[in-house]
Amino acid sequence: MLLLVPGEYSEVLRILFRRGEDGRVAFGPAQSMQSILSVSSFEALEDWLEFDDYIMEGHVRYDLRARPHPRGLLLEIRLKGSARDKHVGQFVGDYVRWAGLCPKPA
Repeated sequence: MLLLVPGEYSEVLRILFRRGEDGRVAFGPAQSMQSILSVSSFEALEDWLEFDDYIMEGHVRYDLRARPHPRGLLLEIRLKGSARDKHVGQFVGDYVRWAGLCPKPA
C-alpha cells in the first residue's frame, strides 16, 4: 500500500516521525505506534522498519518505509498477515491527517 504525502520531504518526515531517547521511532501525533527496533537516524526510514500499534482493540505489527518523492514523502506500508491488517491502511491515513497533512493514494 502506498500513500503520497505532499510537501517538502524533510518537513513532512519531521511532522510524521519522532525519534525517542531510546532510538525508537514514533509515528503520527498519537505516538501510539512505535518502531520495534531503535534507529540511529531518520535515514533508516528509507528501509523497512517494523512498527507495533494498537488497532481495533489489539496489537498489530506492520512495516513502514518513508522515501523522498518529487512531490513529497512516499509512505509505503507492508502488512504481516494478521486479522487486523484490513484496518492498518485506514489508521495510517488517519495518523497522517491528524498531523495536519493530506495523504493521497500513490
